[in-house]
This record gives sequence, C-alpha cells and structure tokens, in this order.
Amino acid sequence: MYLNGIEVARRNAAAGQIPLLSTATTSHLGTSVETIAIPKDAIRAGDNLLTVQLLNESTSDDDLLFFPKLIARQLDLTDTGYLLTATPGERNGDTVSGFTERVNVSIPRGFYSQRFSTTLATTTPGSTLIYTLDGSEPTTTNGIVIAAVSPEDLVSTSIEIADTTLLRAVAVKAGLADSPVETLSYLFLASVLQQPAQPAGVPSSWAGTSADYAMDPDVVNDPAYRDEMLDALRSIPTLSIVTDSDNLWDANSGIYINSTQRGIAWERPTSLELILPDGTTGFQADAGLRMWGTGWAPHSSSKKHSFQLKFKGQYGPTKLQYPLFADAPVNEFDDIVLRAQGSRSWSDFRQPDIRQSQYLRDAWARDTAREMGKLEGHATFVHLYLNGLYWGLYNPVERTDEKFAEEYLGGQSEEYDVINRRSGQATHATAGDMVAWNEMLAIANAGLTTPEAYAAIQAYLDIDDFIDYMLIQQYATNHDGPDQGGNNMRALRRRNDDGRFTFHVWDMEYTLWYQDEHRNIDGDVPDSPMRLLTQLRENAEFRQRYSDRAHRHLTNGGALTPERAAARYALRASEVEQAILGESARWGDARRATPYTR
Repeated sequence: MYLNGIEVARRNAAAGQIPLLSTATTSHLGTSVETIAIPKDAIRAGDNLLTVQLLNESTSDDDLLFFPKLIARQLDLTDTGYLLTATPGERNGDTVSGFTERVNVSIPRGFYSQRFSTTLATTTPGSTLIYTLDGSEPTTTNGIVIAAVSPEDLVSTSIEIADTTLLRAVAVKAGLADSPVETLSYLFLASVLQQPAQPAGVPSSWAGTSADYAMDPDVVNDPAYRDEMLDALRSIPTLSIVTDSDNLWDANSGIYINSTQRGIAWERPTSLELILPDGTTGFQADAGLRMWGTGWAPHSSSKKHSFQLKFKGQYGPTKLQYPLFADAPVNEFDDIVLRAQGSRSWSDFRQPDIRQSQYLRDAWARDTAREMGKLEGHATFVHLYLNGLYWGLYNPVERTDEKFAEEYLGGQSEEYDVINRRSGQATHATAGDMVAWNEMLAIANAGLTTPEAYAAIQAYLDIDDFIDYMLIQQYATNHDGPDQGGNNMRALRRRNDDGRFTFHVWDMEYTLWYQDEHRNIDGDVPDSPMRLLTQLRENAEFRQRYSDRAHRHLTNGGALTPERAAARYALRASEVEQAILGESARWGDARRATPYTR
C-alpha cells in the first residue's frame, strides 16, 4: 500500500519489488478486517493518492475482496481509565474506572446425589447480581436479575438445586467492568443415567437427521453392568462444556447442527470445567469451541462429533495452564482436540467390524512413538458433557502444530512450517510455507540412489525420525495412514539452518486390525511421505539404516517388542475399562438396536 508514492504497509507479500502475477505468501480471510495506522506526517495538505497492489492466493483463484475504508480521528488524550480490549495501532476503546469483583458461590461444582441449596453473593457494593440455570450467559438482558437497593448494598440469594444444573453468575455495576462469569456444573449422575431420547430445550433433528441424546436403558439396567454404572461415570475425569444453547443447536448458527462448517466464523465462546473423579475441580477456563474433523463430520457418518478447544485472550486465558496430560513435560496448551474416535467405534457406519472397537488405539500409537524416542503429542480420556447432557467417552489430545512445536522445541511459532495432508486433498502448509517441503520433494523426485543425493535430502529430513514414523505404521498395520493417499500426514520443521522435517502420528484408530494388511506400506503417493519412502528405498544406506532402526525397536527390550507394546496397551485399556460403560450406554446402539457392550 502506497500513500503519495511512499510505501506505508505491506501484508502477505514478499519483500522487494513485486512482479506481475505474483501471489500472496499466505491467505487472509475475507471476514477478517485489518486496521492499518498511517502516521499523520505521511498525509499532506490537499489531495492525497492511495495506491494498492493486491495479490491473490493463486493465479487461478477468481475470488478476491478488497474494501478500503479511510477514517480520520482526533483523539481526546484527557480521558483516563482501564481499557478492556487491546487495540494496538487503532483508536482506544471505551474505558472503565475499575472492576466488579467475582460472585461468590457457596457450593462447588461436582457430582451430587441429593438436593442442596447454594448461595450466590456479590462482593462489590452496589453491584447487581445476574444468574442463569440453563447454561446461557447471564447479561443485563438475560437471566434472573437482583439489583442492589443502595450503593453500599451487597446482594445475595439462595438457589435450590435438585437435578443436573448449569449455574452461571455475573456481577455488574455501571462504570465498572463486569465480573468474570462464574460457571458451575452440578451433575446428578443418577439422572444422567436416565437421560431421555428428547431432553427439554434441544432439537429433535439435526439438519434433517434424527437427533440422538438417550442413554440406552438396555445397558444402564443390564444386570451385568447396572451396579457399575455410577462408578463408571466417575472412573475418569469429566469435562463439562457449557455455552448458550443456540451456539450448539440453532438451525442456522449452531455448530453441532452444522457440524461440517469450519473456520473462525464457526467458533463459539464456551466455558470448560474439568471435574476430577473425586468431584473436585481440575480447572475452569473460558475458550473458543469449534467442531473438528472431516470424514466423520456429517451426521450421516456419525452423530458423535469431535471438537477443538481454542484458548484465546478474547475468551479468557491465552493458554490452558493445567497438567491435562499426566505424562507430558509441559502444562500449557493453546489448542486441544477432543477426539470422538469415529473410526472403528460403535458409531462407525462400517459394520460388522466395529465389534472390535476399543477406543484406545490412537492413544497407544502416540505412547509408542514417544517410547521410540520421537516427539509426539499426548493423550488422555474424559467423559464429556454438552450443556449438562452426557455425550460419551472422548479422547483429548495435543495438536501437533506450530504452537506445539514452540512449546516443546523453543523459538516462536512463526518460525515453523507445518505441513498437512489428507487423502484426496493437496499437501498444504497450515503454518509457515511450502518452500522447504517443495525443495525436499524435488530432491527426492530426482532420485536418491547416490551418496550425494542421500546427503542432500538429510539437510531437509530427519532420517531416523522418518524411519520410526514408518515403522509405527507398519507395526500397527495402519489402514488410514501414509499408503492411503498420504492420509493423516503431519510434518513440521523449524525454519533455520538445522531445521529438518519430522513426522507425527495422527488418527490411528484404524490400526492393529488385520495383521497382514498394510504391513509393508507399499504404494507411491506423490507429494507425501510415501514418495519419500519410495525414493529412499532405492538407497542402500537408507535400507541398512531402516534395518538398524527396526532391530533397535523390535529386539532386546525395544519399544516394539511384544512385552512393551502389550504393557502400553494394557495400561490404556485399564484407563477405559469402566469408563467404556458410559460410551456403551450413550452410543452403543448407534448402528444397531442391540447395543454394543464391554
């Protein structure tokens, strides 16, 4: 962007002169507005000329939006107060003179079996108390409002809780910032086990597909399981997602109804509460909530969907600070994926194979990768509730992206290339760019039989990491991985002189299935790990190295020896042994009238 012939801004464009038909270095959402501050000394008296050169994402893309709006302001610098929103490079927003203190709630969130009374109390004199009992956000226009009768008055009230309730409360006062919203889930597990086919306040169909809410009485009342059911719902931590009902269920804007929609436009504010098996609080945090996944996103594929949790300053903390994964060396997370584990689950449409569902294969693969010495994301298990409705067994995992790399490897997230691929889709960068990736593939495509070529590709590829990644695919006979169109590929690299690509497992539920299928991971898939493997196999030194790594992991107590592999599997199985009863009651009948059970 040029003002009177002088460059004043440059975004998503390479440095220097930009030739005709150049493309943008990255994409920019058309719904994302950017404010650019132009210093006043760049503006001259009289006419000014603003010139803009626009770059599209590709020369074949016919979609481009540019809508400039010029605004001139004179600021009042005498106003003082607290700014609630950071606006770097923009005009300051409204100010407040202080902050309203949080509402005190006498009874903590957790599991309950008998009715009780909880007291809400403000702690800022003269503030107004607002609360809701349905999960919706309390505001001056929504909820039960109890105003202070005088500027010195403190407000309190008692509420009877007799069944599963989602309590949210806020204190507000003119001239002050509102208090943070308190969110507390009171879960009555005996009622959860009786969850009906049509709870109040939720739609009976999801975008033309019949809804599914019920806990199956054939499981809940089965003599083989009924005495375990309450304990099963407390055998692992519980994650309660609480948000305005419309955020989930509105026909036009609800993210669960419109489960295939993606992007920032389909992100909704939510409260997250982790309740530990003993009923105490792990954490409460506000975050952004999105749907996750591709193949299992349509309701026709599965009615149980995955979610993504985004920790951002606009909602609450910019990171979740909590030891969510007991074996992880880090306790800060930007992004968590709640895996529904659609593939080879009881919700899978591919019968009869789903009788082998175990809900732990992907977690086992992650554990295996780390025991082999690879950097890999961690996994755990929770019971998930959506606005008080039990939603089944979920598998929270770390997302191996640029933020993950920053946390584990150092530097800044902007320094990393993250390359992803799904079967049927082009390989693409979700962070950084494709420059190094394309250079690496060019070397591979030219042939790797010579020592010189093999040395050249090692400047881009961590050979031992790559071999271990492929060994996991072979050992687990992955039916949904590299030799399936390069599916579920995750690769990352730091853009520095020593940066080399590493590969990371993802979505490995369809594994340990048929021992003779996909064991040799044959097939040449262009622009994917399979192309690298195909070319590397022609190099004798690589074949020897592959043999050495296999020997390391498959013998002498290595990570892939039967004893260690089985021990990891047994450990994960013990985590979900009881918890799977909740999944059975919730989703065991998703594909047949007689529910699948433990």
